[in-house]
Order: sequence, then C-alpha cells, then structure tokens
Amino acid sequence: MSVLKTLPKQISLWDLNLFFLVGKLLSFNRAAQELGITPGYVTKCIHSLEKALDTKLFVRTTRQVMLSKSGEFFFIKVKDILGDVEDAILGVNALQDVTSGNVRISCNTYFGQHHLAPVLSLMERQNPGFNIWLDLNNQQNDLIADDIDIDIRIGSVKEPHLVAYKIATSFRVLCASPLYLKRHGTPLELDELRDHNCILYRPREESMGLWRLTDSRSATESKVKVKGTLSTSHSDVVKTWTVKNHGIALLPIWGIAPELASGVLVRVLPQYQQSADIIAVIKNQEKKTHLIRTSVDFIKTHLQASLPSVNSLHEQK
Repeated sequence: MSVLKTLPKQISLWDLNLFFLVGKLLSFNRAAQELGITPGYVTKCIHSLEKALDTKLFVRTTRQVMLSKSGEFFFIKVKDILGDVEDAILGVNALQDVTSGNVRISCNTYFGQHHLAPVLSLMERQNPGFNIWLDLNNQQNDLIADDIDIDIRIGSVKEPHLVAYKIATSFRVLCASPLYLKRHGTPLELDELRDHNCILYRPREESMGLWRLTDSRSATESKVKVKGTLSTSHSDVVKTWTVKNHGIALLPIWGIAPELASGVLVRVLPQYQQSADIIAVIKNQEKKTHLIRTSVDFIKTHLQASLPSVNSLHEQK
C-alpha cells in the first residue's frame, strides 16, 4: 500500500500507454496517427507526465525524438507494467470464460468470400454468443481508425504497433492457360516473362508490374519487371482473364488449385514462387483478450484444414 500512496494521482494507465507508444515509435506524430488523436494532445499528455515525474522523458530536436536517460529507465518499467495489466485482463477473462461479444474482421475480397466466410460461418455456429462483422475490401485497413479487431492479410506486416499471427504458409505461383502457351510459347527463363503479356494485379504490399520471385531450388530471390494489356485490383478478375487465354499471371495457390488440378491452368516456370502467407493482424492492446485469441485460434485451425497444402505446389511441377 505504501507504493500506491506515493504514486502521483495525475498518472493514468492511458498516460503510460501513450508514453510507451511514443517511446517505441520515437515520434509524437506517428503515435498520434496510430491513436487517432492530434500531435498537440500527445505533446500535452507527455508534458503532464514529465511534470508529474519531475523529469524529462524525451530529448526532442528538429530532426528526431530520443528517450532521455530517465526516459529509457521509465520505458523498461512501463513495458513491464503494461504487460502485467494485459496478463491480469487475460486472467480475469479466462476465469470468466468469455465466449461472447462483437468481433469485427476484415479481409481482401477474394480470399474473404471464398475461404474466410465459410470458416466464420462455422465459427458463429459453434460460438452462438459471437456477433461477427466481416468487411471485405482490397485496401489495407487502419485497425484503429476503422475499428477492426482482426485483419486477415496476405503477405507481410510492416506496422510496428500491430501484432501478427501466422495462420498458414502459402505462395503465389506463375500460371497460364494451355491455349495461351500454345499460341505464344512457354517461357523457360525468368527474363522471358518480359516478352509475354502478363496480367497485372496489385495486392496490398506489391508494386504494380514488379514481380519478386524466389527460386525454390536455390532460395534466391529475383525481380522481374513485366507488362501487359490488362490490369486490375481484384485477383478474381486476374484469374478470369488468365483462364480466358489473355496471358501469364501470378496468383495464390489457394485461388487456383482446382484449375491446376483440372488442367484449365498450368504452372509456368514452376521452380519460382512468391511467398504469400496468410496472417492474422490485431491491435497490440488486444493481443491477449480471450475473445480475440479464441477467434484467431479458430480461424487458424479451420483455414489450415481447408486451404490447399504447400505440398500441392510440388505436385504441379
């Protein structure tokens, strides 16, 4: 109790969380953007915290923000405190066995419609207390601004304030219709893709027309700049155009497995592939809540069971 009596009343859990985010990002502006507040408000809160502690926590210049010696010490302690609070919330939720509540999930349109939606249907039936909202779009969501609990992504996660859980290993592969290859020839080297009509799709994390491909034999990555007469922001449209003999496409294995199995599409340069892992992304402060953890675990278990296995890549070589 003596420790609690010496704790300044002006300091709240919000202040500690805000300080930790600024210290992690080393930017008042970026912290403000992540929390959806103004940089001025962040500055005001940090100044109030420094006044309560009677010390400077940050050293600010026109070019950068750094933690002071006191700030470095406080950052380590606050990290432990916030971790203890999350553990306490997890413990309380576990004791209460929280199995109800609202879960807002986002995903790109094609994957969400064809693969995630059936899993969420099953999740709702097995967890009748869940209220699930699924937002399908091909733009990268801001989990805080858009009030999203779980974002299912294809590829990597670059935002430092988010927590990512790998759901399944997957790849994009090169493919074309047999008729297209009969008319235009089958490329035998990666550079030959430049001479073909390539159907262009810009997923969330890729540049238009720049394909990064890894040679599965040597694990080396190569970049090839391709061009084509057709481009779109929807992968299902790319698939349709590929089936209709328009060119060579780079598509996820889980989106074209039936077409590869039936011969409607065939692999091109089958030794090359592009990583496209399925990832569940959540907000850092929610990483241990029982409801979110249960949802992520359910999606992981059932998506892994329903998606084509990585071994199917080798079966098509």
